[in-house]
Amino acid sequence: MFDDMLLMTNWPFYVLFLLLGFIFGWVIKGNCRRKLLMMEDEWRSRYQSLEAEYADVFGNASSDDAILAENKKLSRKLKQMEKGARLSAKEGKKNLERIRLLESESEEFQDQVKDQEKLVTSLQDTILKLDESIHSTESRVQVLEGELQTIGLDTK
Repeated sequence: MFDDMLLMTNWPFYVLFLLLGFIFGWVIKGNCRRKLLMMEDEWRSRYQSLEAEYADVFGNASSDDAILAENKKLSRKLKQMEKGARLSAKEGKKNLERIRLLESESEEFQDQVKDQEKLVTSLQDTILKLDESIHSTESRVQVLEGELQTIGLDTK
């Protein structure tokens, strides 16, 4: 009975509290709905940006594979070039030795050429002397022939 009486005497307060609760609930619900919508929009934009970033990262995986393949290809080329450089260095050393040998042979040939030039010069001098000797002998022969003709001896 005490419960019934308490209910009966306090019913206007219950109605007032019910109305206040309804009003506060309605205000909070409307305010929260806006906040929830704003939070949802914020999370959607974050989600979309993360999806775009994910697509960039994993969408470029094929380009990463292409870069790795290109890297391997360039690495092989580099190894081949290094091998070629080593072979070229060996060939360069061999060629340098050949050049040195040819230079020494060239010096020997140049010495021989100088000796030959000296020999040619001395032969030319000898030829000039012999030529002068022949001319002087011919002129003496002509003089002697002239004298023989004057004496009356014919040489022909």
